Amino acid sequence: MSDKLKNIDETTKEIVTLPRKTLAELINETDASIYYTLKNSIYPGARDESIAMVIAACKARDYPVLSKCYHIVPMSVKNAQTGQNEWRDVIMPGIALYRIEADRSKTYIGLSEPVFGPMIKEKLGNKEIEYPEWCKIIASKTLANGDRADFPAIEYWKENYATKGKDAPMEPNAMWSKRPRAQLAKCTEAQALRRAFPDILGSNVTFEEMEDKHMIKDVYDSVPLIPMLGAPEETVTPEQVETLRGWIVDSQSDEVKLCNLYGVAELRQLSVTKYNKAIAQIKTKMAKAAKVAELAALAKEPVQDSTVDEFFAEADKVDTETGEVIQ
Repeated sequence: MSDKLKNIDETTKEIVTLPRKTLAELINETDASIYYTLKNSIYPGARDESIAMVIAACKARDYPVLSKCYHIVPMSVKNAQTGQNEWRDVIMPGIALYRIEADRSKTYIGLSEPVFGPMIKEKLGNKEIEYPEWCKIIASKTLANGDRADFPAIEYWKENYATKGKDAPMEPNAMWSKRPRAQLAKCTEAQALRRAFPDILGSNVTFEEMEDKHMIKDVYDSVPLIPMLGAPEETVTPEQVETLRGWIVDSQSDEVKLCNLYGVAELRQLSVTKYNKAIAQIKTKMAKAAKVAELAALAKEPVQDSTVDEFFAEADKVDTETGEVIQ
């Protein structure tokens, strides 16, 4: 695969070749104060790789990165290699992105005030709630011939509200309970803007519309503050990848399972710290296997796992700097 990306110079309209950027390069180019804000306030608890996706997407379209044009959303994705579902971060546009794109079109006139249908009182799950049946918003823009065009959208509360999840599949979450009109208005606004600007927004739905639609799970609640970081952690070298792969083969370990354990798709994405820990754990596994064989030879009978586990009670303690097992 080429390590170059093609782009079009908006001034000369010529195709220019841009180098691909690594995760470390992308984050290092970001102002430290901006990265600190993204990491601890806008996307608390998100991984560096996920924040880098947001930074890259904002750079590509020249969006203000602190405006939260994108949401980082954990989504259940099936791993083709293992056949198992696993959570991976994806980015989804928010209503802020729609508003920015509409404004940039230079044809956007604006939105009507939201009009709400009759209020309905209903018990959903264990919660009594009052909500508007529907909301209507009209997006307007100027056509090429100078005429004004209106694009109305109607969305229903029951078809859009987000629930608390599996434990309360009918009960609206805190935001939809507290702000039933405002949340529905956001979804209606998004639909109206899509109708007015299909060439810009296409059919992409916003995070506000897809919140809690079974495939989304918010795992960033109550995450402790992460210290301000300098350069991102160094990743392994090709030589280290080959070394680790040799240990995997020698210990009869599973490379795919090891990658899943450390949250990476490939060994080359491991940080040096995780590489050292992986080596140490493999050494522990091999040392345990050797001890089993040694005790079995002395006893001339199968050795109980409990005997070996007792001997290696402290073996899981590893030095992440050297990768050595602390006996």
